[in-house]
Formats: sequence, C-alpha cells, structure tokens
Amino acid sequence: MPNRTRRNHMGTGALPPRGSVVYDPDRDMSYINGTFRDGRQADAVTVVKRSGRGFEEIGVGAYNSDTAKFYRVVLTGKAGEPVFPTPGAKSYYVKCLASALPYYPVEIESYSVTNNAAFFVIASFDQTEISLRRFLSLVNATYIEYFNEVFDHSGSPFRSRPAIKRLKSASDAAENIVLAERQPYVRGEVPPGGKYPYSSADERGEGFSAPKAFAEAFGKDGLNELKQAREDRARPIFAVDLVGMVFSSVDKLDDAIENTLIDFGCFTKKKIPNDIMPKVIAEVNERSAAPYDKICKKLAISGGEKYTLLTKTIEELIINSKRTFDYAWDALGVTELDKKPVAVDIIIELSDRLGYSIDQIFAKMGFLYCGVVGGKVQYYNDELVVEIIRFLSRSRRQPIESVIASLGIRDTFEDPSRVRNIASMARS
Repeated sequence: MPNRTRRNHMGTGALPPRGSVVYDPDRDMSYINGTFRDGRQADAVTVVKRSGRGFEEIGVGAYNSDTAKFYRVVLTGKAGEPVFPTPGAKSYYVKCLASALPYYPVEIESYSVTNNAAFFVIASFDQTEISLRRFLSLVNATYIEYFNEVFDHSGSPFRSRPAIKRLKSASDAAENIVLAERQPYVRGEVPPGGKYPYSSADERGEGFSAPKAFAEAFGKDGLNELKQAREDRARPIFAVDLVGMVFSSVDKLDDAIENTLIDFGCFTKKKIPNDIMPKVIAEVNERSAAPYDKICKKLAISGGEKYTLLTKTIEELIINSKRTFDYAWDALGVTELDKKPVAVDIIIELSDRLGYSIDQIFAKMGFLYCGVVGGKVQYYNDELVVEIIRFLSRSRRQPIESVIASLGIRDTFEDPSRVRNIASMARS
C-alpha cells in the first residue's frame, strides 16, 4: 500500500487539502469519503480538525497489513477521582469511541466503560501502535473537553497514559476480549446477570464493536477459542481486576528508556534531538515513575541544562499530557528546588510560547484564578500574578500597564477596575 503519511500540521490559516473532511465531535461522519472501512481507506483523503485558525491532521494512520495485531488497553482515572462519574459521561465516551473509529485502521473487538476506568481489546491494521495511540488520543482529547466543561474541572482526569499490551495468540486475545467486557461485574458496578449499557457485552450486535478482525486473523479455531471463553466465564481468569493487575507495577527505568527512544525514532541516547528531549523525559517518567534526577543521570544530563529541561518537561506534561503543575511536580519527584520560582518561570514561558492570557494559563496549570461568589468576582493567587508582572516589568524594561496588557488582564463587566487595581498592587 502507498505511504499516505503527510505533514502533521497544516499551518495557521492554511486550508485543508481538497477533499478533506473537518472533524466535528458532535456530528456523525462515519459515511464521509476517506474514512476507514473494515480497516481499509478507500483513498488518500486526510481527516483534519480545527487547530486555532488553522487545521491539524488527525487521520494519518496507514493501512499497511492484511492481518491485524491485537492489543489490550486499560485507561484509568486519577485515584479517588472518577473519570466517568455519571451515566451521561459514560455514554458520551462511548459516542466518542464510535465517532473517532472511522478515521483510523483499527477495530474494537470488545470494550467496557466503568466509573474510573475503560477497558478494550483493539485490533490495529498498522504495523506499530501508532494508529491505535492516535485513535485513543483523539477520543480522550474530545472527552476531556466535555469532562472539564460539564464537571468544572481543569486538565486531564486520566491518571496516566494508556496501558497497552500486545496479544499474540488466539487464546490470549479471546480471554482478554471476554475479560474486558466483564470488568463492570468484576468491579461491582453491575450484579451478576445484570445488563450494562456501556459495554460490548450488551450491544447484541447493534453496536460498533465486532470481532471481525479476530475471525480473519485466527479463523475457525480462533472463533472456537472465543466461544469457549464466553462459556467459561466462571474461571478465575475472568474475575481479575485489570486496573489492579496493570497498574500495580511499572516498567524498569532501562526498559522504559529503551522503548521510549524506539517510539521516538532515537536508537541511542546520544541521538536525541534537543526539541525531543523533554517529550522523551516526560514519557519515560510516565512509564517508569522514576524521578527526574534519576532519568537525567541515565540520559547523561547535568549542569545548567537540567533546569531548562525540567521546565520544558513540566510544560510538556501540562500542554500535551494535560497534567496540572502540581501533578507534574510530584510525578517528577522534584525536591531540591523551590516550587514557586519554577512555577513563575513556566507561566512566563507558556505565555510567550502559547500567547494565552494568564487566566487560561492558570487553568491549564490547575491554578485558581477567579470566580464569582455571591454575585461578586473573587480573585485567587493575585500575589503570584503581581510577582509575575513585577518580574517581567524589570527584566524586559516594560511599563507595568504594557505587561498587564500582554498577559491579557483586562477590565470586565464584573470588575470594571481590574486593570487599575492590579497595576496599583504591582507598584506598591
């Protein structure tokens, strides 16, 4: 098959290629030309989504295999924080799965969505996990927007990146297809014999999951294995809680580094480009839970470069992994630095890098900015805001009013004197 991979970013203001379709999470686009059907893409049409004033490609997964590979996937929310807290949230996530499915050469063999986790067996016609990961990234990014809006949340509710395991044999894939469906029962969210609407077990052939790729890969013998697994649901294997099993251990640091470098196309530590290094460190930390200093030692990073990379790694976790600043700080195990100056540096860098207003940056970082209480606007962390204004005014020799404008601080209907008040605080 021809290689259809194109540029990942179209550029600000650029129009999508002729014949492209624009992704709309609220619209069923499964019949639009250029989407995948049975793991195949009819033509080279690219699926794009809006990104600011431009467009970003999302459908660049290539169909390059006649036989699918099978993966077990487990997603979970942060401890004590249900990622799918209501039936509406679970239903919306299932709709996200169905809406994104036509854009990638993948097929869902089975799934279930519970209060704090989602479980899948997914077949991919890609030779690597790239299409699978892009599919999950689109689904989760769409759901995160919904979650933050509906539940007044900031950042990603997911605890970590997907836990993905390759399933090589028919028996292993068959057992995991059934096990993924049975997680609502294992986790006590539905009684034995009860129906669960957010699972492929109760689709009854009317949903979007189907073990078609499984049948093509493993034939009649494989289907017999799957039938036997469905009939033997009382076996101990089908009472395993996948969350406890998958997340009770992490990769060894050396293995995490090796696998991450392969994923990024860097086959030795000395060949990691500078712009990729923060992404590598963030990924290694997610996979191994190793502290920042230990990762730096393994990658031979020392001296003044460590601090710069630390801020860029935290930015990576905030922007692309949708973590809060506190989560990133704790995950990286930073103990030798004062937290506040690092936060100030990152806020300034994000302002320069993204061009967002300071309230938007605070939201991304998980910091409170303001709220309306009893009809009156209430500000939080103004001490930090003032410190940033003073620093930028001194270091860049700009008037305080100019800095305030560059940070997007302005008068509002709720507070018509905001600019004057914050300028007065910065001068005092």
